[in-house]
Amino acid sequence: IFEDSGGNLWIGTLTQGVDVLDRSRKHMRHYNMRTPDALHASYIPAFMEDSDGNLWIGTGYGIDVLEKKSGKITHYLNDLNDAGSLSNNSVLSLYEDSRGWIWIATHGGLNLYDKHTGKFSAFTKDDGLPHNSILTILEDDNRNLWVSTPHGLSNLKIAFRPGARD
Repeated sequence: IFEDSGGNLWIGTLTQGVDVLDRSRKHMRHYNMRTPDALHASYIPAFMEDSDGNLWIGTGYGIDVLEKKSGKITHYLNDLNDAGSLSNNSVLSLYEDSRGWIWIATHGGLNLYDKHTGKFSAFTKDDGLPHNSILTILEDDNRNLWVSTPHGLSNLKIAFRPGARD
């Protein structure tokens, strides 16, 4: 269950998509794989509202982003032929850090979304994580990330290069 900035309650289900309660109008709306504004999957484990007001929906088959201004849904999936795609379609958690960077926890690593290119960079066991399944993501007061995995906790210290985009 997730409450957005407008006070709406978003309820992810295991098999039936998403229900949204608009408390101000006392109206319930349902999103699933069979509606015109379809989601990619009916299993919904994660929600996040980004700093632009877009709702990110983590599913069992990628990410669906509901754009606040247009109401359009954009789908992001793993593509084995595209190194800049999501590393795995099983999304477990979503997080926007204090820099506005969007992090995605999957069963195939930690992903960082680049808003400028629409591409993802993945971090896995090969990069020092204890496991490729990332369960949760949090940021501390020093702007470092903490990620949990089935094999323990990792602290990622984010370093900047001079001239790098924030």
